[in-house]
Amino acid sequence: MPPSECHEAARYDVVLTNILVNVVVGPVLDVDVIDEPAAAAAALDPLRARLLAALAEPGSASTLAGQVGLTRQKVNYHLRTLEEHGLVREVGRRAKRGLT
Repeated sequence: MPPSECHEAARYDVVLTNILVNVVVGPVLDVDVIDEPAAAAAALDPLRARLLAALAEPGSASTLAGQVGLTRQKVNYHLRTLEEHGLVREVGRRAKRGLT
């Protein structure tokens, strides 16, 4: 590389360094790749996508139902479909009024 091009490349490095160092970076989200077309179709359904977004924090079907404005039964149906495709998993059960 000729000296003039080296000097110019070094100048761009300084500019990029100044830009990147002074940038505030937001939170980095975990990303999973969906390889199966059926799982991708399940995740891309608008209602199920809303449920997946709401599940950034673990929650019950009742809690999700309140957040998305559906009945608990409909949320359970969609959660089971997402679970069949490996997109969500049960993390635990809590007893409520003696039932689990």
